[in-house]
Amino acid sequence: MKMVGGLLISTLALATNGLQAQDLPSFDGTWRMTMQHPDASRPRDGEIVLKGTSGTWKIYARKNLETINNPCVGTAFPLTILPSTPDVALTFRVIESEIVMGCPDFEPTMHWVTAHKLEGKTHGGTVITMERD
Repeated sequence: MKMVGGLLISTLALATNGLQAQDLPSFDGTWRMTMQHPDASRPRDGEIVLKGTSGTWKIYARKNLETINNPCVGTAFPLTILPSTPDVALTFRVIESEIVMGCPDFEPTMHWVTAHKLEGKTHGGTVITMERD
């Protein structure tokens, strides 16, 4: 009887783990992004493209001259998805400093708002929103 009970518990555990793995959302795809720095008057728009454990991060220029004056704008920087905790939907590291000297690296921690929207912050307090269709 103990063997049957143990087998039943093991089967239920495997089934539950299988459901959890299937229920995990895929972050793959293109996301519209806005970021609001605490000291900035207007948010910045951009694009995040994710595939597997990597992707790119790009902030759009507000004016054509901005890409000349700010090398951190208009460039698609690489990012790496980091391990998350159960209460965090997504954490990733944007690696700007290796591509353009003087541009900062940062790690936003994102939480689900809706099935198609994530919101979070960097350690510096910049609020980031990601949305996709």
